[in-house]
Amino acid sequence: GMGSGDGGGGSGEDDYADDDYDDDFEEEEEEEEEEQEVGELGQCSLGDGADADFGIDADADRGGKAGERADGCVKAMASFVSDSEQWTVQIQGFLIQHCRTFEVVNDGEEQLEWYEIHREFCKLMEDLLEQELSKLGVGVEEFIGRLNASSHASASDEFLNAVLGLEDYVHFKQHCLALKMDLLGVSLPPDTLDAFASKS
Repeated sequence: GMGSGDGGGGSGEDDYADDDYDDDFEEEEEEEEEEQEVGELGQCSLGDGADADFGIDADADRGGKAGERADGCVKAMASFVSDSEQWTVQIQGFLIQHCRTFEVVNDGEEQLEWYEIHREFCKLMEDLLEQELSKLGVGVEEFIGRLNASSHASASDEFLNAVLGLEDYVHFKQHCLALKMDLLGVSLPPDTLDAFASKS
């Protein structure tokens, strides 16, 4: 009789463990679904007209999900500057088109034209970012706030490195010179660059 008693006890414990596991699993699944939603949609705005009382809404009905929403937005923009074809084609196209203009100068005399090119480049970058942000329904100022508030460090770093690095003239010029060297090192047919430049 004892054997079966033990068996009964054993299966009772198993049931308990199973229940416990199921509960955990369901909770995790729910959390994952929420995260995916944030990632895919960028969750940047609460819909039209909700922006005005954004902070209140976020805390009232989402239980403090404002941080996550900011992260969704930052992640969306980080992936825009690292993965999107539009960004790559426009930005790389511009760099390839203009990098041959840059020269190494030993006496520190930078040409005015180079500063002009950099200014143009920053404008292009800003336009692309603003277009993308407007799709997500977020203003530039608000996005900068979210970037600062984001707990998703790797996404915000990725974004900042991609964008802020190139906003700095010295860094931008180094990037152009490196690209120029790469292009000179690759024996492309002479019209390749022009073909690429005319596309952008």
